[in-house]
Amino acid sequence: MEAAPASAPTEWEDLELVIATIPNLPVQVERRDFYYLRTLGKILPGLYQPLCDAFREGRYTGTLDEAAKIHNERMARYIEEMRQRGVEPKILQH
Repeated sequence: MEAAPASAPTEWEDLELVIATIPNLPVQVERRDFYYLRTLGKILPGLYQPLCDAFREGRYTGTLDEAAKIHNERMARYIEEMRQRGVEPKILQH
């Protein structure tokens, strides 16, 4: 699932990554909570205000940059895990 700020409706980012950028969440959230709409439906109301704050004008660029940083760090860890298992991932450049 993806989300974008109202002031920049074409700047989509993975919702889980955006939420991962928000400190001190009012509800406990795990990555697996985003796999099913029924689970997401239970936690999303409590995340509405923090998401609005993360996407407010003047802040959303930093939020999206931080989400990209989290994604890149996760991918680097995953690539390292694959290498430790003897798999050499092919990194595609575009």
